[in-house]
Amino acid sequence: RTGTYELELIKQQYALRAGIFQCEGWAVLSDKETELSPHVHTIPLGDLSTGSGIRTHFANTDIFSRAFDLLKKGGKMMTHDFVVKVDPDAVFLPLTLKERIPKFASDPGAGKPPPNMYFQNCKF
Repeated sequence: RTGTYELELIKQQYALRAGIFQCEGWAVLSDKETELSPHVHTIPLGDLSTGSGIRTHFANTDIFSRAFDLLKKGGKMMTHDFVVKVDPDAVFLPLTLKERIPKFASDPGAGKPPPNMYFQNCKF
């Protein structure tokens, strides 16, 4: 959200090559296109508003669906082994994640694609 503290957090992370910017590929989606650095911009997603309160965690579903549809349409997302949705104020350690994910994946066998996996980080 460009009108909040999150924009400055993302700009600092980009400058430090921290968080998602340590990844092989990344995208920053926001309500409107915004410059993070010269020649580096966010991808506009439009309205990011939801309600408030615990029940509205599920209201984010529309935002996430639009984001993933937009990234799939761009074509780059599916060239990576995994995709992570990260909030700007989250501590994200991509190198640690990349090291640990294989421990959860089963070997599908020669010539077969690995299984799709989903890691839930919240329990309701």
